[in-house]
Amino acid sequence: MGDSDLPGPEEYVYVLCDGTSMWPAIRPGDMLRGHRATLGRVPTGSIVLVDANGGEGKGGSRIHRLTRKIRSASRARGLAITAGDRTGPDEPVPLESECVKLVDVLRRGRWKRLTSRKPSAILRSIPDWTIRLATGLLRVLRKPPGTRRNG
Repeated sequence: MGDSDLPGPEEYVYVLCDGTSMWPAIRPGDMLRGHRATLGRVPTGSIVLVDANGGEGKGGSRIHRLTRKIRSASRARGLAITAGDRTGPDEPVPLESECVKLVDVLRRGRWKRLTSRKPSAILRSIPDWTIRLATGLLRVLRKPPGTRRNG
């Protein structure tokens, strides 16, 4: 997709992240933006928002990386495999399923492009509670002094 193919501001989908499965690429509380697509048209390595129930529309969603596409001559439809950067693979989702291809993250008031690289194994092994504590502390410490609560 070239720059001329990118959606205009009114065509973006905005998402607020809550989990830690994509840390450090995406942190709890991050605002993300992307555009609608089908999994078959999204490049492997991209971060996507997909239906958490295998494309069956039963509610819930997940933000994970598209790690693999499986196409078979004997199968009319292909499958997509997604996984969190800190978790294992998810249940396969049909390639024709709709998703949101997430492209940017809002950090310090500026939109930054999301990377297609996975973090190192050391970063993936950090416990969830440590990540939540650290990101919460950073959020408090980065607030301007006049907006902090005094205990």
